[in-house]
Amino acid sequence: MTTHRNTSLETRLQAALDDGRKVWAVGDVHGQADALRRLLLDMDLKPGDEVVLLGDLIDRGPDSHGVLVLARDLDHVHAIQGNHEGMMLATYTSSDASDRWHWTGNGGDAALSSMPGNTPSERDRAASSWVPFLRGLPTEIVLDRHRLVHAGYDWRRPLDQQTDEDRTWSRTIFHAKEPVDPQRQVLVGHTPTQMLDDYGLGDPKGAYRSRVLLPDGRPFLVMLDTGAAYGRRLKGSSLTAMELGSGTLRSVPVG
Repeated sequence: MTTHRNTSLETRLQAALDDGRKVWAVGDVHGQADALRRLLLDMDLKPGDEVVLLGDLIDRGPDSHGVLVLARDLDHVHAIQGNHEGMMLATYTSSDASDRWHWTGNGGDAALSSMPGNTPSERDRAASSWVPFLRGLPTEIVLDRHRLVHAGYDWRRPLDQQTDEDRTWSRTIFHAKEPVDPQRQVLVGHTPTQMLDDYGLGDPKGAYRSRVLLPDGRPFLVMLDTGAAYGRRLKGSSLTAMELGSGTLRSVPVG
């Protein structure tokens, strides 16, 4: 079972914004624990500042376990669920044997390799111990002026008809011709911005801001997955964050 929203976390994040503290959203980390540590340092966080990882903490990169530990143990770092967390969760909670194949074939093999243990079975048990943490990750965070979600929404349907699969897997929100929520800017990861050219949106060379605007003039959509999963295999790969109050961007190279 997946958690849709965590209202206590939403209240905490909104209070931080209301008090003038900083709240950062970070694109897909994909096991790049070293890059995440460098990005957190670059944010120059002060007491009371908060950080939200927009899902896909794991897989493909060298240290998924390290990223999970940071998200669990640092009080000011929070996370939502991405499709890769969903695949890992299904591997250890579903009776369908194909779920493991689906996960390991999409980078889960790297996540397993990063787990503590001297044998594959020990590393597998270590990975399975993360099930309660993964189950507790919400699939979206809704604040007064922002929505934080991994993949986005199916823009062709109302928000109250969206599913967890839409929020963690969909790739349609960047085709929206109008805001999906006129009051809130949507921040997503999931689709590396280097691949937006395949969808006819050009190459933003970093975070992508939609040309569709909210009534208050902000881009209705900001995409923060800048290819950290691929390291040196993808030109310009980096880990990127945006501060919600100011729109300030921070990025560190990966690879």
